[in-house]
Amino acid sequence: MPRWGPSSGISCAQHRSLQEESKVPRNKTFLATAAALVALFAGACGGGDDGVDPDDYATDICTAVGDWVTAIQDGAGEITTTEDPASGVEAIQSFLDDAVSETEDLISEVEDAGAPDVTGGEEFADQLVSAFEEAKTVLEETRDSAADLPTDDPAAFSEAATELGGSVQEALGAVGSELSEPEAEELSTAFEENEACTSIGT
Repeated sequence: MPRWGPSSGISCAQHRSLQEESKVPRNKTFLATAAALVALFAGACGGGDDGVDPDDYATDICTAVGDWVTAIQDGAGEITTTEDPASGVEAIQSFLDDAVSETEDLISEVEDAGAPDVTGGEEFADQLVSAFEEAKTVLEETRDSAADLPTDDPAAFSEAATELGGSVQEALGAVGSELSEPEAEELSTAFEENEACTSIGT
């Protein structure tokens, strides 16, 4: 069965390479959402708002994202190799079910974190929630699409599963690209220097 687990992780300071591999069809990617999103965490734009201290906000967000990355990474690693396409479809769907659930939990934690007390903090917080909601939709659609993978030919299954993985990677990357580039220096510094952020995916 082709591999489909996380092979790219992230930190707020830089986009790192993870060495762990899973056993679902090759995709490099569910963590690509985190890579695309958290790599752009370092700022916001707009007018001033009352909110959470930037350092506290960075800790809350990066702790939540770190837990999300770990949960998805661990879930992918638990998928066993199989030569049976039907079992492969079930494994992929189960993995994606868990990924959707973990993303829902992440969205709740990001919402609970409030908004950073920087220029455009509320706007940035709202944008971040929206991005993860879009990521959840992508995962849900991919889970549903997995039901249509061919199960009568192992080679065809492998090819189609890998293609599906590439499609979700592209879609998740597009979600992350919608975030604004950093502008608030305080928040940028908080994400770049916060230990919870720099340790994501390590």
